[in-house]
Amino acid sequence: MPKVRKDNKGRNLRPGETQRSDGSYMFVYKLGKKKKYIYDFDLASLRAKEKVLNRDSDDGIRTQEAMKITLNDMFKVLMDTKIQLKASTRANYEYLWNNYVKDEPFANIPLPNIRKSDILTFYTKLLKKGFAINSLESINNLIHPTLELAVDDDYIRKNPSKGVYRSLKTEGAGAPPKKRIALTMTQQKNFLRFISKSPMYSTGCLSWSCCSVQECVLRNVLA
Repeated sequence: MPKVRKDNKGRNLRPGETQRSDGSYMFVYKLGKKKKYIYDFDLASLRAKEKVLNRDSDDGIRTQEAMKITLNDMFKVLMDTKIQLKASTRANYEYLWNNYVKDEPFANIPLPNIRKSDILTFYTKLLKKGFAINSLESINNLIHPTLELAVDDDYIRKNPSKGVYRSLKTEGAGAPPKKRIALTMTQQKNFLRFISKSPMYSTGCLSWSCCSVQECVLRNVLA
């Protein structure tokens, strides 16, 4: 019967567990043919990590591979799959990502370390800066599918952005939409009367370059 190894507190160590010279603990396991290691200064915490690791392994979640992949990396993968995008749409997506997401801390850490609170904090920060809730939707429409692709590729178990935007929208967060001021009926009549009597604007439009689209429409209506 193999000898049971113990730590410096007399606790039995399980197969793969080792106590190091500095008092910390290490667990070794295999990923394919390669040996991998996880560490912790507390044995209970190490075993909690082992439990997650074993659960992920049983469910096919590629946690250890994902530890080398960031949200920025995953966004690049997503964009590489969008071969049907118009050039202008692609440019807009990349502009939004590079200016608002790329340099955020959560976009530069391993995918399994991103938490729902990271996404919520980021969205809240944008809203506090004056983002309208509908403008925030454009950002969410990039982050959510990027993380969804990571779920589909088994890098993470669940999407941390799920439901965050919807909850903020439901709560009515963000700056209220700007009030649109329409012309009153009297103002509309005065405007049309001015157009109809103006030597410049009352004649038919001969060229789209001679005036604005709105003026052309009004001239045709008054003709």
